Formats: sequence, structure tokens, C-alpha cells
Amino acid sequence: MNPKQLLEKAYQDITQLKAQLSSQKANNTKQASLINKLSNALDNLKKQYEDMLHSSDALIAEQINRIKTLEQEKRELLKKIEELEKNVA
Repeated sequence: MNPKQLLEKAYQDITQLKAQLSSQKANNTKQASLINKLSNALDNLKKQYEDMLHSSDALIAEQINRIKTLEQEKRELLKKIEELEKNVA
């Protein structure tokens, strides 16, 4: 190869490498964007899960309080039944 051909070949190689680098940069940007979107989605899922757990805990606490109230009402009704039975006897 003569010097002109070597120079043209080097220019083509550099141009090709430059195009590859640009493509890699674009891919890196896309990957960074996807990673950011996935990270945000994961954060949102985590928050939804935590909210669901808190909501479940609140519902469970509410049900426990309701059961305690019903048990107290049951005891009071049993006492009234006993009193009525004594009065009848």
C-alpha cells in the first residue's frame, strides 16, 4: 500500500471506530435510561408493598378490636341472661 492508501484506510478505520463509539454511547444512554426506569419501578413496587403491609396491619388491628368488643358484649349478655334466669327461678 502506498502512503495515500494507508492514509485512506486509517481514515476509514477511524471513521468506523467513531461510528462504533457513537453507537456504544447511544446504547449506554439507553441502558442508563432503562436502569433508571427499572429502579424507579422497583422503588414504586416497594412503596406499594409497604403501603399494603401497613394497610393489612391496620385491618388486622381493627378486626382484633372488633373481636374484643364482641367478646365484651357477649360477656355482658351472658350476665344479663344469668340475672334473668335467677329472677325467673
